[in-house]
Amino acid sequence: MQRFRPVDIALRCSARVHGYITLEAGLSRKAVLTLSDSAGPLEFVKDQVNGFVMPPEPDAIAQKIDLMFENKRLAQAMGSRGFEMLGELDLTWNKVVNKLLS
Repeated sequence: MQRFRPVDIALRCSARVHGYITLEAGLSRKAVLTLSDSAGPLEFVKDQVNGFVMPPEPDAIAQKIDLMFENKRLAQAMGSRGFEMLGELDLTWNKVVNKLLS
């Protein structure tokens, strides 16, 4: 999680990867900006709660990046909510394996 220390937010634009980077960002208390066609991250990012889900349009992305840059308290609050949400999910490898095997 140390790679997220120097950043304020995490921006996820790829639809090809599951949400692992999203999980790492949440565990690092970072707000996540993702796109409405991003698949995996949409399982974890709740729009306006722990980040933003945006249409895949440059202006929409730029608007949310600007908002997070201008309002660091909002970014921090969203990051904290993301951390809390992941804690409530209790994601562990044992739980994942047991679910896969059941």
